[in-house]
Amino acid sequence: MLNQKLRRRGFTVVETLVVLGIVAILCAVAVPAIQSSRQAARLSQCKDRLKQIGLALHNYHETFATFPPGFVVGGNDVYHGWSWSLFIVPFFESNPFYSRIQFQNGLQSEYLRPELHPHWVLFRCPSDPGPDVVSSVAIVTTPVVDWTITPAIVHVKNTFARSNFFGSAGYLHAYAGGIESGDPATSTSADVNINKGSLGTPATKYSLFHEYVDQENFGGIFGQNSSVRIMNIRDGLSNTMMVGERYTPRASLNGQQVIGDGGWLGVPDPTTAAGLAMALGDASIEIKLNINGQPTTGFGSSHYGGANVLLGDGVVRTIGAKIDPKMYRDLSGIDDGTAHSCGF
Repeated sequence: MLNQKLRRRGFTVVETLVVLGIVAILCAVAVPAIQSSRQAARLSQCKDRLKQIGLALHNYHETFATFPPGFVVGGNDVYHGWSWSLFIVPFFESNPFYSRIQFQNGLQSEYLRPELHPHWVLFRCPSDPGPDVVSSVAIVTTPVVDWTITPAIVHVKNTFARSNFFGSAGYLHAYAGGIESGDPATSTSADVNINKGSLGTPATKYSLFHEYVDQENFGGIFGQNSSVRIMNIRDGLSNTMMVGERYTPRASLNGQQVIGDGGWLGVPDPTTAAGLAMALGDASIEIKLNINGQPTTGFGSSHYGGANVLLGDGVVRTIGAKIDPKMYRDLSGIDDGTAHSCGF
């Protein structure tokens, strides 16, 4: 009798299975909630970084009475290629990096000094899984002759610090050989023969000395040697996209540069879509979500539902993947004559 009272009673098989089932249900409920919470935190971090970029851009404008150029090209000189994101570095980072850049020698001089390329968190989306450096970049090393650039033949591996944020170039308008603002969105811009409005498309007309992504023909804030002032943004700052994000595209199987990779130093080769997309993005195609890392010159993200964009007034909004193409393209231009509401 005493032994029976002292005997411990263990769990039965049925009770154990019930407990395990409850634990499994709790895990099934908790894991998505944790993942959703993490994604929301990353989305918020991404927006905060874009806001800092916006503040730096406006500080640049206050200092020089213009926003920085999308990228720089000279008439008869070494190829420069420096981009808008490099020019705002002194307005958010106080270190000797900027003063050590050999601007007069062009972008090619910096590729030979990868130790000077900080991997700034400010230029990275926390949801993007891409590496800190771009695996392959084709860079122009020959001089510019009469504003014309010879395509790059030199490929540099694993030296260019990555960026996920790109200046809005707008899109190539129909009168210059591109597309109408209301044309249906295409699924890819990797092939300029399919999408005439994307970066890398040869225009049928140019402004003087602005052959590559001419700001007048593309209509965005950033382009070749662009110098846009607040007064030039006639659609209003709150109705104009300034900077947008893009995920890291999947790697190339042949080791060549991928359309959509980005870096904050500049445009290594403006004669190609891949080169221009290193610093700029176009609104000719739909917002893309990072499902399979499809190459694109446009904007997109690894967030759920859409991509973050910085508007001219410094406000950051998330644009849904299904935004109306015309509204999206009007948003990307500085003077499309449409004072639209940003109801995205």
